[in-house]
Amino acid sequence: MSDFVPDEGMLLKFAFRFHPKINELRLILKSFQISTLLDNKRLIALMEIARYAASNFNGEIIKFGTYKGGSAAAVAWFLSAAGVQRAFHLCDTFKGLPSSRSWEHHNRGDFSDLVYKDVVRFLGSLLPGYPFKYHRGLFSETLPALAEKKFCFAHVDADLYDSVLQACKFLYTRMAKGGVIIFDDYGHINTAGAKKAVDEFFSDKPECPAHITRCAYGVIIGIPHPNFTKIILKGTLMPAVSHFLKCIPMLLKKIMRKMVRRLFSPQTALCLCEPLFRLNGQRVDNGKTPLAQARQILVVRPDKIGDMVLTTPFLRELRKNNPSARITLVVSPNIYNLVELCPYVDQISTFDFRKGVFPRIGAVIRRMRIMVFAFSSFLKKRFDLAILPRWFADDYDASFMIYFSGARSRVGYTENTTPSKSRRNEGYDA
Repeated sequence: MSDFVPDEGMLLKFAFRFHPKINELRLILKSFQISTLLDNKRLIALMEIARYAASNFNGEIIKFGTYKGGSAAAVAWFLSAAGVQRAFHLCDTFKGLPSSRSWEHHNRGDFSDLVYKDVVRFLGSLLPGYPFKYHRGLFSETLPALAEKKFCFAHVDADLYDSVLQACKFLYTRMAKGGVIIFDDYGHINTAGAKKAVDEFFSDKPECPAHITRCAYGVIIGIPHPNFTKIILKGTLMPAVSHFLKCIPMLLKKIMRKMVRRLFSPQTALCLCEPLFRLNGQRVDNGKTPLAQARQILVVRPDKIGDMVLTTPFLRELRKNNPSARITLVVSPNIYNLVELCPYVDQISTFDFRKGVFPRIGAVIRRMRIMVFAFSSFLKKRFDLAILPRWFADDYDASFMIYFSGARSRVGYTENTTPSKSRRNEGYDA
């Protein structure tokens, strides 16, 4: 099951998509080995709303549930970049979740794969001198020491009913008017306890939890129905527009790359050529043609000298298993002299498989050249069997050549032989 996610407006989607800081933040967190479970949308919303609260209201910042410190690092880093600095209280057992109710999804000890000293060290190395205040232990043990504090922003990511309810009771009277409380897991399917606690606590309060993004909801003290979209857009929209304009060349390049890739993809080749093969009276029998019955055999070996030398035993055994077949071998022009006297083949054709100066555009042009070459040279021969004996990724598009040959059976290694081949030759099995 997935979270219930209300539809986000186009402007908010745009702001999330082109937020100018999110990629920079992700790289920084990765470089400092700081982990966060929040996706980009929740991180952006958290940072922007924290900046709004800290810029407009008095009070400190508090976070219930720290885990490995990723979201705390994001907020502190973003506030520092905006020239806003407040004492930041981090409350957590730093040993995983405490005991839960029997009906809750999480159990005692979940999220215990962290070391308190590592969290302190990571945050300290990312933001030296930032006023982080660590409160280690159960909320019932650590919150009394904060009873005299006032807060402008709180992030409650405690997952469990009892923990979230404690946070609500502690925060409500200590928040500045206009201050924001974000309940990160309010809408998550696995944290029904968090939602139950918030709904119970605010059932007799004027504030009503409002959707922010994904599973995150929040309240603004003193405002019954807050508009978090407006708050996020106010800080994000213009920077996102500016970032989008800078990204236009890169986006156009990405679109062109996709168009080029699809222009002569395996799917496009199938759509174009299958009708032509049928009109020419050719049919494919899905590899069921026995080797001994193949009268015309095509072997494509586009590689360099070493690969061609290692293919010689294969050609020898192919001839041994079908002495009467007519075998045609296709190689690169610079390999021709190496194989022109090979006793195991009847005909040698050459084709230049080079990519050219611009690899992606060159690949499309090469596939068109391969189609013209195969149609003009091979269709009339009506090959019974076409073989591509290449294990690694087909960077030469030889797969297209054995397809365009119109052979009844086409044999080669699957695109899933190696991870790089499955990535670079996606769809080639077709």
